[in-house]
Amino acid sequence: MAALLAASPVAALCADGTDSFIKLRDERKRHPRICAISFPGDTRWREAYDAIYGHGAMLENPYAGFRIYMNESQSIDLYLKNRPGLELEQTSFYSGAAAVAKGMGCDVLRVGKSVGAGSFRGFRDGKACGIDTVSERTMRVPDNSTVELIDRAWVYGDHTVDMEQTYTVSASTPALSVRVRLSGYRPGDMFCTGVQKLDSDNKGYVRGNIAASWGSNAPDSKHPELIETVGLAVEVDSANVAGVAETETDYLLILRPDSNGEIRYRIIADGLRAAEGAKTAEQWFAKVKDFFQSNK
Repeated sequence: MAALLAASPVAALCADGTDSFIKLRDERKRHPRICAISFPGDTRWREAYDAIYGHGAMLENPYAGFRIYMNESQSIDLYLKNRPGLELEQTSFYSGAAAVAKGMGCDVLRVGKSVGAGSFRGFRDGKACGIDTVSERTMRVPDNSTVELIDRAWVYGDHTVDMEQTYTVSASTPALSVRVRLSGYRPGDMFCTGVQKLDSDNKGYVRGNIAASWGSNAPDSKHPELIETVGLAVEVDSANVAGVAETETDYLLILRPDSNGEIRYRIIADGLRAAEGAKTAEQWFAKVKDFFQSNK
C-alpha cells in the first residue's frame, strides 16, 4: 500500500505570522509542499522518515520553529531565531553556515533518545515508550498554524489506542500548544511528556505541572564544535498530571487523559541564539515562571 498524498499551495509568508508545512523529499530537490501523508503501520520507519524533507512536519511562529519527526518517536525538535520572522520555508532546519552568518536561525537541539522539547510518549513499566506499533500513521497540515499527527490502533500493552495530536502556533505567543485526543485507553494507562537533559552544563527540574531545563549541546553530530545553549520548558494542564519522574535523559511529567480523553500542554524555548533570550539558567527559570503565571 503506497503512501497517500495531497497537494498543497505554497504559503511562504503567511498573513497571520505563522507557517506550517510538510514537504515531500524530491530527487530534483524541489521538495513540494503537501497537505497530508499517510503510511501503513508496517512501513519501515526509516522509509517514512526519509520520504519527508526534513524528516517531519514543521511549524513556526516569529520566535521559534518546531518539527515533529515522522517515526515511532514522533519527537519534537527545536529551531531558534536571532530575530523575529518566518524562516523555515527557506531553511527547513538546514540553515548552513552561510545562512547563520547572515543572521538566520538554526536547529539548536540534538534530541537523540530523549523526549526533546515536549514530545509525547507512552509511559509503561516506569519509563517512556514510543508509538512504535500502529496500523497507520498520518501527518497533515489543515492550515498555516497547525500540524496534526494521527496514530491508528497504537498497540499499548494488551489493547490498542487511537490517538490524534494537534500542534498549534500563534504569532502572539512563543508557545507551541499541544492537544492529544485518545480513545480506547484503559483507566490505568499513563502517558508522559517533558524536556530533555542537555548534554553539558545541564540544570533542570520537574515539579507540579512544569518541567524545565537549561544547558548546552551539539545539534549536528557531524559538527561537534558547533555548540548551542538552550532552555526548554513544558507546562501541562493540572487536570492531566498524575506524577513526575526523572530519568537519565529526561525530566518527565506523567500524564492521564481527562474525562474527555484529552491531554493539553504548552512548550516554550529560549537560548543564547535568540537576540533577547535568556543568558543563564537562572534567567531562563525566572522567565519560565513568569510566562506560565502571566499566560494562563
